[in-house]
Amino acid sequence: MKTVQIVLAETLRDVFHFSIRESISSSMEILDILKSEKIKIPKDAPFQDIKPHEKMPDKLVYYTDSKTKKVGEMSFSKLMTKIVSLDPDVKPNDVNKIVIRITDKFKNKFRPENLFKFEEWKRVSNAYKSSNHISSGTLKESCMNDKPYLKMYDDHKNISVVVMLNEDGKIVGRALLWKDILLGGSKVTFMDRIYTSKNEYEVPMKEYAGKNGWFNRKVQSYTSKDKLEKNGSGKSGQLLFYIPLDEYSTHPYMDTLSFACYDTDKKQFCLSNVSVDKLN
Repeated sequence: MKTVQIVLAETLRDVFHFSIRESISSSMEILDILKSEKIKIPKDAPFQDIKPHEKMPDKLVYYTDSKTKKVGEMSFSKLMTKIVSLDPDVKPNDVNKIVIRITDKFKNKFRPENLFKFEEWKRVSNAYKSSNHISSGTLKESCMNDKPYLKMYDDHKNISVVVMLNEDGKIVGRALLWKDILLGGSKVTFMDRIYTSKNEYEVPMKEYAGKNGWFNRKVQSYTSKDKLEKNGSGKSGQLLFYIPLDEYSTHPYMDTLSFACYDTDKKQFCLSNVSVDKLN
């Protein structure tokens, strides 16, 4: 008997924006949704065996033959169409409508707000402890992990960190949050460079920022510091944040506000995302 093994991730990113988290058994979720639509799958159906592929975890794949291990790819909707069509009680004219409902249910189940828990932590240093996050992606590569230079963040009332947690409470996304930061003279909230365990997790982090009315980095790197966005709309500009730099003997590495400055009128130190020759 031919069997099919399926794992959902990379091919679905165009539909769901990001791959399914590691701990979810996507095949079981599919079967539950099929059952909710009262779709009957024959025991000898070629799509009966649905489980993750151990050697190709980042692709939507299926075995067309369990012996030869021949592998192919198809879209989620085409896969569902094949499965739904196996039910003899489903009329051909109803297949497409059912597949649309199934796709919508699956998409809704894996929306960021249903997959992850977002929190704002005041003690920023806790988010930089390796024991609190998944050790992969840019989260693993961050040079500030487990470093003792974060007191400046912990002390300031307008600096916190946004974390995106998986079901085990582990951080899979992290970004500093600067409140009452000046952008073109107006106070705004700015979400800094996003660090994630997987690149595609940047999308739900940006969506969360947009939902809260925050600005965020358009490009997640050390460069293009002045390229910002809000709900996907781009904006370039100077950020300015007042902070008593002189009270700290050490300072953390900063991706965006990496230029120190001094306001002679206010007699205060400040940070900016662009080089500042003169204030006021």
